[in-house]
Amino acid sequence: MRNKVIKGARAALFLSLLTMFACEGTTPTGTTGSPKPKKSPTTSVSPSPKASPDATGGTSPVPSATPTGNGTTKPSATPAGNGTTKPSATPTTSGTTKPSATPTASATTGSPTPTPSPAGTALPTGNLKSYTLAGDDIPTLRDGNAIQAEFSTPSGVVADATGNLYVADTGNSCIRKLVIGTALAVTTYAGDKTNGSNGNIDDPDPFKARFNYPKGLAIDAAGNIYVADTGNNCIRMIAAGTAAVTTVAGSSTSGLKNDAGTAAQFNSPAGLCVDGTKLYVADTGNAQVRMIDLADATHPVSTYAGSTVGIKNDPDATKAQLNGPFALAVGPDKMLYVLESLNHRIRMVDPTGTKAVTTFAGPAESVNPGAEGDTADGPLADARFNFQTGGGLLFGPDGTLYVVDGGNARLRKITAGQVSRVAGDGTISVPGSRHGNYKDDTNGMAALTAEYDRPIGIALAKGVLYIADSGNHRIRSLK
Repeated sequence: MRNKVIKGARAALFLSLLTMFACEGTTPTGTTGSPKPKKSPTTSVSPSPKASPDATGGTSPVPSATPTGNGTTKPSATPAGNGTTKPSATPTTSGTTKPSATPTASATTGSPTPTPSPAGTALPTGNLKSYTLAGDDIPTLRDGNAIQAEFSTPSGVVADATGNLYVADTGNSCIRKLVIGTALAVTTYAGDKTNGSNGNIDDPDPFKARFNYPKGLAIDAAGNIYVADTGNNCIRMIAAGTAAVTTVAGSSTSGLKNDAGTAAQFNSPAGLCVDGTKLYVADTGNAQVRMIDLADATHPVSTYAGSTVGIKNDPDATKAQLNGPFALAVGPDKMLYVLESLNHRIRMVDPTGTKAVTTFAGPAESVNPGAEGDTADGPLADARFNFQTGGGLLFGPDGTLYVVDGGNARLRKITAGQVSRVAGDGTISVPGSRHGNYKDDTNGMAALTAEYDRPIGIALAKGVLYIADSGNHRIRSLK
């Protein structure tokens, strides 16, 4: 039997470092107030993400930073007195392009054009129920049966062609695998499977490789998994079949530099999205979306959208301004959708021409996005979000865009130009909170009355939605 008291004390000590680093404004989190502590029967453990001087592995996004001339970055957001973060730039109205509330270049519809549903990816229908699939309230590392397994602030989640899940176990600095079946087994797929130690090591042996608070995940058609290694400021790849770990682009040096492979520089990258041979990166600390050309063996990196910190739509993507890009998704219309953690909007990049940037959901750029906790549903321009703790994006096979609204502890969806709630009542959950527990309640709980705590990643496999419930250290399912 594991000594949870020792592990809890270790986690609490490590989390004390988070507060120190977060106050310095150099990490991708630290912009929100102190999260509520989780408690085990013997010790007090906080669910907030662990931290290093470079990045944290928790659920709060980095304050976007402006690159300086020497290749380093300076924080662009400052904590407000209430524990929230003020964006560093005021919305600009003059000389900008007014945002569009539609996802297509023709601006004729309110939702992306649906595509046929791939086999095995049908959406869940009817009255959804929420379940705990794996994990509990203790933020530590443990493999085994799903109901006994433990995570620490899980973030990104993707599904492979067979329906198995891969999770960026941020606080444990490793990638976990959930084999979906009768046994629901959880294993460590890459990284230190014993102690969850961090580092920056490539290795053919995945268990000798080391990550540093990874967040976003993406998977290509061949089954290769790409990892936004946030604390290492680089993008890694876990090869299909062998699980060998290599660095695709970036290095441990934080900065903003377009170049080939490891000569390029990122600043706390968080979200990833694969579209054919293009790998898009939400370069959170640089307030940009970067693109890696996977078809070129040298993996050249370029700026796809964004310039300096702010909120500005523009016909030229490289002149537009973003703030805290965190999650990405390519729609069936081939538009790139960008969830902004500090602008609390979903922006859209047209892949044609100069790649015009517009606002897809949330208020116009001249309008304040609303107070923290604003959960307004309805038409795209009237909807309000709270992405301060991050979030996720996922397109369903019918064109529905699922939005993990982390700060509002809800899962929402956008279809036919309308935003509506799918799961979560907006209450930040505490240990023993309302959710269908896999071990004790196989009947689940109505999704709309379930509770989450800073959810981030989302995946769909075989008609089931999966959410990384970061603050609860669990993987939840909706079906």
